[in-house]
Parts: sequence; C-alpha cells; structure tokens
Amino acid sequence: MAFTLPSRQASVHAGGVSWAVNLDGQTISYSSTANRYAGVRINADGTVDRRGGTSGSYGQIDSGTDWIIPNGAASSDFDVYCTVNSSSGAGLNGGSDAVDTWLDLSTDRMWYCFRNTVGTNSANLTISIRYNGGSTLDSGVYDLTATKNSSPPPVGMGMGFPVLIATA
Repeated sequence: MAFTLPSRQASVHAGGVSWAVNLDGQTISYSSTANRYAGVRINADGTVDRRGGTSGSYGQIDSGTDWIIPNGAASSDFDVYCTVNSSSGAGLNGGSDAVDTWLDLSTDRMWYCFRNTVGTNSANLTISIRYNGGSTLDSGVYDLTATKNSSPPPVGMGMGFPVLIATA
C-alpha cells in the first residue's frame, strides 16, 4: 500500500513500514457564560483530539493533524513531552498529564484548561514526539483558552434595577 509522507518528517519503523510524525499545533479556544474546557489530547492510536465546550468532550481535530501517518504505526515505543511556554489565570487544570517529562504513548495523554468562574484560563504549550528514547521527531504549539463570561441580566431587568409594574 502506497501513501504520501508529509514533507516535514519521514523515517522507517521497525519491520520496514514507512511512517511520518507531524505535529501541526492548533489554537483551541472556547468562550461562553457556562463552564468551559479547552484542551488537546495526543492519543495512543495516532490521532490528535481537541477538548472543548461545557462537557469537556473530545473530538478528533482532523485526520490531517494526526501525529503519525499511517495511524497503524502508533505504538507505546513513542513518547510525548509537553512544555508550558506561558499561562494565565489558573493555567492547566490539575487533571492534566505531567509536563516537562517524557511520557510513553501506551495510553492517551491530555492537557487542558477549565474555567468555572467568570474569567479566562489559558496555556501555550509545545508538545513533542520522539521514538524509543531518541531525538525529538517533531513539535507543535497548542494555544488553549477557556473563558467563562458573565451572564446577561434577566429579561425585564434594566441596568440591574428592578422594573416596577403598576397595578390597578
């Protein structure tokens, strides 16, 4: 089976199967009056997901942003590393995976911001992939922003003052 390797990274996996590692990076930003998540997950199956919205559910960004092509070449022989370049508010949520250490990809790895009070939590991350303890194959920058806005005043309330209704 033939496929085109992305031009950025190409190598040969054990067994003679060609594969390519390519992290494109993404801006992942969510804003609403409800609680908000914004995150990225590097999956053990070779795909990359964004985390967002009010429930914090994950969805694949795009097959073109998969970290390895073909996905069948993904294995626990690969490691991922996340560096926080900058952050604001509370930054990354405590439920995120460790930073500044190589983690094997035997399982999915995630980093995310969460905001449940009015304001913004954000983090700018560099995520890198390597094979079997070797050199970094590729890196991508991921900008995460979770913003909870203030709720608008209820209908019938003007400028925060109660509306008086005259009755006969």
